[in-house]
Order: sequence, then structure tokens, then C-alpha cells
Amino acid sequence: GFDHDTRAMRRWIASFRFTVRVTSWMEYVPMVTLARTRHEESWAIPYFTAAGRNLFGDRDVDQADFSLRGTVAFSRSVTAQFFTQVFLAKGTYRNYRELTGPSTFTTLDYHPDVDGSPDFNDKVLNANIVLRWEYLPGSTIYLVWTHERFGSVASYGGSYSDDMAKTFKLPVNNVILAKISYWWSL
Repeated sequence: GFDHDTRAMRRWIASFRFTVRVTSWMEYVPMVTLARTRHEESWAIPYFTAAGRNLFGDRDVDQADFSLRGTVAFSRSVTAQFFTQVFLAKGTYRNYRELTGPSTFTTLDYHPDVDGSPDFNDKVLNANIVLRWEYLPGSTIYLVWTHERFGSVASYGGSYSDDMAKTFKLPVNNVILAKISYWWSL
């Protein structure tokens, strides 16, 4: 896909997804999405000018999203579903300006090395596994495990391979949840 606006912003997006059915009871869906945005007028959250006004700039963003989802049916009543995702996004700003009116900007001499850099390099890893057992018709037990890693630095640099490797070294959040339901016939 391609997108553009009247202010010279250009965005390219490519996505590739397919389904693999290894057997009738096992399915995997890998997906890759890559996006590149150039010259997007953007608010540099959470940075402000010395006058306390909103800081804007032309932002370049590179994104990569790698995911895999799947289902395994062990029997008619026991299944496992999973989803994993590594999301990488990095952006850099230039041509800084401040918002001085509802649609008015003033060019600004902003120095990221002194005033703070709105550049970013975000790394996210998400993983979920859901085990489902229908132990009686309409009555189900769910066991869910969620794994999350997130990290962000104020730097646009680094290659995708370095960012991918660093994602697996980030601090971890794990959650385990169980839900039991019983269906009463009235």
C-alpha cells in the first residue's frame, strides 16, 4: 500500500500473510508487515517548547511487525491457541516547529541533544497461549498464559537485527489466568 498527503508525507506498507494447515487439526498463520513513513507532520509527545507550547516536527518512522498465530485441536473438547508478536518501531524528528495557533506553526531552533530528544526506538514482544477444555457440554476450563516484554529508548539508530535481539533481553511480565465455567440446565 501507499499513502501520501498534501504536506509531503509518504507511507509505504507491505504485508504478507498465509495459512498453513499441517493436518486437519493443526493450523498456523505467520504474518510480516513492514511500514515506512517519511515527512509526517507529527506532535513530538511529550515534549514542549520553552514557551510551553506543543512541539511538532517532520517525523520518519520505520516499523516491522512479525507475528505467528495458530490453533491445535487435540480432540473435539481440548484445544490450544497461541499468538506471538514482535513489533519494532523507530522514529526520528527534524524541522522542529511550535504550535502558536489553531493551525499556525512557527519555525523553532530546537536542539534535541540539549532540550531532549523525541526520537524513539520501541521494541515489543507479546505471546499468549490459551488452553481450552470443554469437560462437559457447555462447561469449559480456560488456562491462559500471557508473556510481555517492552522497551523504549530515545534513539533512532540501530539495525532491525540488533533491535530483534535486544527484544528478547527486555524485562518480562508474565500473567497466568484460569477461568472455570459450569453450565446449569434449568
